[in-house]
Order: sequence, then C-alpha cells, then structure tokens
Amino acid sequence: MPTTYYGENAVTIASSIEGCSGVAAGDVGGGGPGLVSTATCTLDGRLIYVNSWMDQPHGDLTMLLKSDGAEMYYAKGEGWTVTAGSVPILQLQLTSNQDELLKLSLDATPGPDPDLPGQKASAESVTRSLGGDVVHFVVGR
Repeated sequence: MPTTYYGENAVTIASSIEGCSGVAAGDVGGGGPGLVSTATCTLDGRLIYVNSWMDQPHGDLTMLLKSDGAEMYYAKGEGWTVTAGSVPILQLQLTSNQDELLKLSLDATPGPDPDLPGQKASAESVTRSLGGDVVHFVVGR
C-alpha cells in the first residue's frame, strides 16, 4: 500500500479499497483547486465518493463543511478524501456542478437525514485499506 496518493487517479485509489465494488470514474467538472480526479464505488452497500488531490491543503474539507453546517464522518489520507452518502451535495460542490446544485436547491423535497453511523462505518472500512484517518466533523468544533 503506498503511503501517499498525491495526484493518483481516484479509480486506482478506489480499487485499493477492500470490498469496494462497481468502481467507476467520476466527472471532475469545474472542480475546485487541486482536485485531480473522482470516482465512486459501493462499499458495504453504501455509495462512496473517492477524490484524489494534488496536495493536502486542497483536500481539506473543513471550510466547505463549515459553510454547509452539517455533521458528518469522512476518511482522509495523503492525497485523498472519501465521503459516503446517497445525496451527493458535497460531491457536487467539490466538482462545482452548479446545474445540479441549483436543481437540488429548487427541489422542495427535503433530503434524508445523514446516515452518521453508515458514514462512520464506511470511513473506518476505507482507513483499514488505505490508512489515513476517520474525521468526525461537527459544526462549531
């Protein structure tokens, strides 16, 4: 297992996660600074998003999560982040997919509550394969 994944293809990273099935390349779109590539796969029955970063400062999700104001668990390591969830708002923000974000904002149907235990379990599974850390983000901390 490599110790760092800076600039690595997200499909390669996702393929290194034990139990990750249906690995597919994602669309970086107009992604934020430093976003190299993105991929999805299913892990323990949950859709996860794997993002590859050119360097760690760009892979820090703290500022974006503060603006969203949502509690969540995710995994991060040297050059990658992995998030889990069926409503991909964070992923749409990371890839700057303004059209889909607008559609979601105009949809009056509230999304599901976050599956915090599922997010935590997915993050723990990822870190067992890739190393890195499980991050528990709570607004105000």
